[in-house]
Amino acid sequence: MKVSDGGIMIQETSLLAWAKTQEKLSAKQMCVWNLLKSCKFPVTNSEIAKLLGWSINRLTPRIFELRKHGLVVNAGRRKCHVTHNMVMVWQEYDGVR
Repeated sequence: MKVSDGGIMIQETSLLAWAKTQEKLSAKQMCVWNLLKSCKFPVTNSEIAKLLGWSINRLTPRIFELRKHGLVVNAGRRKCHVTHNMVMVWQEYDGVR
């Protein structure tokens, strides 16, 4: 069965899986995931840390955990706006990959 979510058809099983995963996320993981969902383009660890006002050491484990949950994916590499180094960028998994 498909359910309409604001005009987008989503499999009911996908919604159930998403809800189960969301129940398992910590408050810190939810902060990072919500930020990634709101970004219009992939972001670096340093950019996320700066936006959240966190240290990089507080952020990077959350990215790793969200990747393990399948909620965040590597979206390539680009120059970071904070460190000016070429680094990996992250984005919310959109179900397409």
